[in-house]
Amino acid sequence: MLNQSENFAAGMIVDETTSDPKRQSCVINNCVKYTLLWCFVTLLLSCGDKQFYGSPVEYDLSNPEKKILSDNLFEISDITFLPNTLDSILAINDEDGKIFLLPLKKGKASSFKFSRDGDYEDITVHKQSIFVLESKGKISSFAKRLSKEKIIGRKWEQELPEGEYESIFATQNTFYVLCKTCKNVGRDSVLGFVFSLINDTTFTSFEPFAIRRDINHFWPKNGLMPSALAKNILNDEWFIVSATNKLLVITDNKWKIKNVYRLDPAIFQHPEGMAFDELSNLYISNEGDETRNGNILKFERVP
Repeated sequence: MLNQSENFAAGMIVDETTSDPKRQSCVINNCVKYTLLWCFVTLLLSCGDKQFYGSPVEYDLSNPEKKILSDNLFEISDITFLPNTLDSILAINDEDGKIFLLPLKKGKASSFKFSRDGDYEDITVHKQSIFVLESKGKISSFAKRLSKEKIIGRKWEQELPEGEYESIFATQNTFYVLCKTCKNVGRDSVLGFVFSLINDTTFTSFEPFAIRRDINHFWPKNGLMPSALAKNILNDEWFIVSATNKLLVITDNKWKIKNVYRLDPAIFQHPEGMAFDELSNLYISNEGDETRNGNILKFERVP
């Protein structure tokens, strides 16, 4: 028969002062329960505040190819590709009213002034024009043929409803915009607007839609605050990134949430921009912080 210390090492203590089988069984069961509880608490303490970061099947978010940006793109707001272009990317910074053409490998970047200083948050290409979204919902555009000559842009008279905006994306003749913070919108949804071009001077009306919280997926308690929007045309999914929430959210083409991924702040210090190239490789841009310059991260699609 095991002595008391040997029984404890085995995860149970038997009361050797009694021969009552029921009492001994009760003691054993209680010891097992307390041992399991102790193991669970130990596991929680060993984890501490560690976060676990996942990745979509097609992209390994822990292993990017990184392009470090110069100081004039410290506050890079968004990125996009010109059609039929894989070796360079368009970028916009937050304040200077400049657009940058950046080679993704070697080469010198070019910059083009399109407007006075402002709060420019996102950029998208539609047919022969580049469209820029300001934080208060104003939209401007100019020809995508860039040159060092003065760029003649235009401000569209129609403005989005009052709110803060950081996301715009164009597909064919349709534009999609997500509101970062809008009045009268609860924490369980994100408000968006869809509209089209009627002609060279007029949009259609802004039709609202919503991305709603799904109880099957993580949702931040203070609400999702989108920073960038892009569509993966390969599988018709929307990708939404949030710098505030450090999240990547993927929805289907009807805005139903499919997956939510936490982003590692060691890699994604302040993710503000996102784009796909024509091969469906994913790019996410980060603003700089106190110790790091801005950067563009490339995640090659896994076949």
